[in-house]
This record gives sequence, structure tokens and C-alpha cells, in this order.
Amino acid sequence: MVQVEERYYDIGGLSAGRLNGELLRKGPIREGRTVHAVTDWSLRWSYVARRAGPGCVSASPSVELDVVTTLPRWTDLDTAPGHLVRDWRLYLRRLRAHEGGHRELAVAASSELLERLGRLSARDCDTLLEDARRLAGRVVARYDDRHAAFDRATAFGVRPVAEADEADEVAGAGEVATGGGDVSPGGAPSASPGLLPRAGPPGRRR
Repeated sequence: MVQVEERYYDIGGLSAGRLNGELLRKGPIREGRTVHAVTDWSLRWSYVARRAGPGCVSASPSVELDVVTTLPRWTDLDTAPGHLVRDWRLYLRRLRAHEGGHRELAVAASSELLERLGRLSARDCDTLLEDARRLAGRVVARYDDRHAAFDRATAFGVRPVAEADEADEVAGAGEVATGGGDVSPGGAPSASPGLLPRAGPPGRRR
């Protein structure tokens, strides 16, 4: 199951300079720096452990994914000059596209974990649980790396996602027990600075 949520923080201003200033003052904080948008994701997984002959296998695996994207919301949009509104809409499209890329990676991580949980087996059910925990950790670590590679390929949202894709195509029944866990990826929150075309350079996540 995938749960997707968007949250917003309000900014105001009638010039690109004022908007950039508001973004730097009010944007989310990641790794000690202010960014314009961020996507956080976490996984919760479970399975039913069934004894099969001398061993133990997973059954009925389940993975729940929560994705929360935080974006800026411009409160002066209705009264702003037309050229600035056009710039803002371009900026927001880029920002949404970049964060959408991170959301797709989170969904891919969830799907992979679900598929691999369903194939787990071990000599006993305690070992099965430890194997499941290690598996979840490996999947999350690999996707942490993919999030970081995506940020590099898109220059943290400055380069359109389509260009980044072209440049980096790299980026017997017995006793029943239950196993499960939560995974909140340490490096997974992914930040995007975005860009106002008429304004100065954006801040970087790292």
C-alpha cells in the first residue's frame, strides 16, 4: 500500500528576489541547509512465518509506503505581475518533476522489498526474521544511493528530469508466527532547491 501526501509552507512577495529570500528563510532544513522542497519516505513491512518441513518460509508479505512531499505555496500569486507568475509556474513544474522522481524511487523500493520478502526462507523462523531485517536494510541502502545519484544527475532539480534520464541511464503447514519492522531511511529524505529563472542560484542540499 502506498500513501502519498503533499504538505506546504507559505511564502509571499512580488519579486523574484523576495521570493528567493522567503524560500531560503522558510524552506525545509536538510543536513543543516535550507532547501526549497523535500520528499520523505518510510517503509513498514510484515509477513507471516510458516514452518515448512525442517525450515521456515515467509507468507502473506506486506509493505506499506508513506511518502510526504513538502512544497512552497505562493500566497501572492493572484496579484503578482504576469512575468513573475510565468517564472513561478516553470519553477514549480521543475520542482514537482524532481520530487516526483524521488517518489517513483520510493515506490520502486517498496515493490522490490515486497517481492523479495515473498521469496524468503530460512532454517528456522528466528533466522527468517533476521534475514528479513537485513534484506530491508539492504534495499533501503541501495535506494538511498539511487536517490543521491538522481540528485546529482538532475543537479538537485536545476536540470530537467528528462535531460537527466538521457545523461544517466545508469540511474507443509505448522506453527504460525509473524515478523515485521519499520524502515525510515536515514539518507532517504531527498531535497530539491528548484530554480526561479530570473533569480540567483539556488541553495544546495549538500
